[in-house]
Amino acid sequence: MSFPPLYIGLITVFWGLYAGWEFFSVAAALCFEASYLIRTRFDLKKEDFIRISDLSSVLMIVLLVWSVIRNEPHRIFLSFLSTLPAVFMPLLFAQLYSTSDCVVIGTKIGKNVHSHMPLDIRKLYVFSIVIGMTSILRDLDALYITALFATVITPFVWPLRDEISARFNKKRAAALVLIPLTALVAALVIGGNYTFNRMMMNWYRNWMAENTNQFKTTTSIGDIGHLKQSNRIEIRLYPETSPELPVYLRQASYNKMINSTWFSRFRRTTQIFPEDDKEWQLFGEGDGSESIGLSVKMKRNGAGVLPLPQGSKRAKNMDVAGVNRGALGAVAVSEGPDILNFDITFDKNENFDAAPNYLDYDIPSGEREITYNVMEKNGLFGRTDRETLDNIERFFTLGFSYTLQLQGRSGESYLDDFLNKTKSGHCEYFATATTLMLRSAGIPARYSIGYMIDEYSDIENAYIARKSDAHAWVTAYIDGSWITVDTTPGSSKEKDFLASLTTPVSDFFDWANMKYENFRRNKSEEINNALIISATTLILFLMVRVFIRRRHFKAAGKGKKNRKNFELPDSPIYGILKKFEEKGVPRHENETLRAWAEKNANSIKNINDFMLLIKIHEELRFKNPDDESQKRELAAKARDWAFKSEFE
Repeated sequence: MSFPPLYIGLITVFWGLYAGWEFFSVAAALCFEASYLIRTRFDLKKEDFIRISDLSSVLMIVLLVWSVIRNEPHRIFLSFLSTLPAVFMPLLFAQLYSTSDCVVIGTKIGKNVHSHMPLDIRKLYVFSIVIGMTSILRDLDALYITALFATVITPFVWPLRDEISARFNKKRAAALVLIPLTALVAALVIGGNYTFNRMMMNWYRNWMAENTNQFKTTTSIGDIGHLKQSNRIEIRLYPETSPELPVYLRQASYNKMINSTWFSRFRRTTQIFPEDDKEWQLFGEGDGSESIGLSVKMKRNGAGVLPLPQGSKRAKNMDVAGVNRGALGAVAVSEGPDILNFDITFDKNENFDAAPNYLDYDIPSGEREITYNVMEKNGLFGRTDRETLDNIERFFTLGFSYTLQLQGRSGESYLDDFLNKTKSGHCEYFATATTLMLRSAGIPARYSIGYMIDEYSDIENAYIARKSDAHAWVTAYIDGSWITVDTTPGSSKEKDFLASLTTPVSDFFDWANMKYENFRRNKSEEINNALIISATTLILFLMVRVFIRRRHFKAAGKGKKNRKNFELPDSPIYGILKKFEEKGVPRHENETLRAWAEKNANSIKNINDFMLLIKIHEELRFKNPDDESQKRELAAKARDWAFKSEFE
């Protein structure tokens, strides 16, 4: 494929402007285009190209590590793709400044050398530019996109110039045809890419809408039970003083039950804006009297609902893009890190939830008679709300047990089975029953979920909550304020926490991952710059070592004897070149065989057969220099070409 002048340099600069490597790309483009002006070429052998190929592999690893350090996990791969052209730059530089128009990609492991057929690295470099640019396309950069694709497709249209010029017999006419043709192809590529991106974005939005529930507006009995099967650490709590255990961190509350699913009927949300750098007033005014540090694993793209202590007021050092607050106390964040670290101040005796309303007294029709009969039969109605609550709490301590191994429904409902038959279940059953029993006594109550923390980790030097600590309880309105009520038996922790020999190992890796994420988030530009400078210095040093070991020559006629091993002096190609030189079609010393043949295609008969000769010649030079059968094949095909060219 013929590449127009300045083509490699232009697409390199386009890539650099887009990927944020402006100065680096300009410097690289100047080096590449200078090869047309500098006549010095280096005598690189196959083993030299393999050394440079290994250098590119090292560079690829460095860029991958750099992408891991500077990006969120979901952006690592795309970020690495955007740096892909840099991986091929050493090989491209070697091809442009060597006597060959191909390179060998391979690796040397010990005494074993693994290599591929020689190839024109320019094609692979252009492909890497397209891949790198596609990974960072944005709708707003239409000008850059248009210029890029118009430039990238030029080599595919450029070979048509000679044919068009011959037909119209005017170079100006050829240009007039090539320009709109290039624009048309570019428009088709851009339009197709834009349509594809729109389709993918629509699919992604629909998927997110169906599979995410930012404010956790619904939860079914069994959701928390599913979480309890895992021991992975989800939350780390760093208190200023030893806290009163257990600590309840609530994520959401619900006020409407339908069948076995709880709903939040207040979907009104309030957007919160930061007051100072990374500080957010979530509820109330000012700071709370107490403060704790939290480290929370977030969901996709750093979004999720925060687990917060009762009375939370102000979050500090919380690095997120947006915060929204629900009417029932849920706080959702967006575009944060995978592990969110922040401090929260709170007053544990306060609660900023919405005041009670009619939904906080609602009991599903199918459960109304069941809960009333249990309350009546067991004498749980008290003279005051506080006395009724005490009676219900005492009721669940007598004869009820905690289990995750649930039996199938045999009565009118899950609640009927739990209260009157099995008298065993996990926290969701206790919380649901307590909420409805309080409501049957006229006490406003809400079903709440979150995490219960009572485990201390010496490795973490913090209190931790695992997925198995996911919990459900009740938020009840007693004596004019909302309070936390938990009727689940205290032995639940030992029964649902399935300790194993692998738990310490998984805890260690969780801790190491948390430390890495914190390092990545808090890294400074100095660390990034030091890594880039170190990698660049290493690469330049290795490149210089390769090139200074090779003898080089200039176009003044030197170097023929320097090239005797590299150029295969017994190859019939050189006899053919000598005859062309006598006919006034010389090959310059800094000119590759393919470039010379393409330039003089009109003067070479049976050009396709001649290009095949060049291909076999290059394979002998790079891959099989001692292959006698291939040498005989080259000699035979050269004689056939010469015979056809002479008598046709």
